[in-house]
Amino acid sequence: MASYYDISYTLSDSEIYEGLKNSGFYKTSGKRALFETVILLVLFGIFVVSYVMNRNTFDIVMAVISLAVIVLIAIVPKMSMKKQVNQAERDVKMRIYQDEIMLYAQSGSVQKIILSETSVKKLKSGLILLIITGGGLLLIPESKLKEQDRDEVIALLSRDRG
Repeated sequence: MASYYDISYTLSDSEIYEGLKNSGFYKTSGKRALFETVILLVLFGIFVVSYVMNRNTFDIVMAVISLAVIVLIAIVPKMSMKKQVNQAERDVKMRIYQDEIMLYAQSGSVQKIILSETSVKKLKSGLILLIITGGGLLLIPESKLKEQDRDEVIALLSRDRG
């Protein structure tokens, strides 16, 4: 096992989007979004029925508002992720040690990531997500790892530090 691994790669838009979608930072699905959508659909139905029965303007306005909020629940997280994709740093250069990662930005700055302060998700798409305690996300496509180092790097990133 090497004492460190130098890795550099360029992320595609689809890799960044996939990482954000699976990071847990954005609530595009799950129990909460489903619960909110069901409640709003019920309210929409109640307001439409009430409008049909009473021809009250308030009811139709509330039905439209309910529908608009449902659309916003579905669209806003996706729009935010697309904005993040456009702002993300694509060119990644790092050195992985046993207990830390040194991340080198194009601007020349260096960020130290302590591996014990991260959680790791390995996605079916071949992306490794390092979710950094306190905020932050580091994406590593398995395909960009040197073939001879791939298994060791994945094991190093995935090992239990608890």
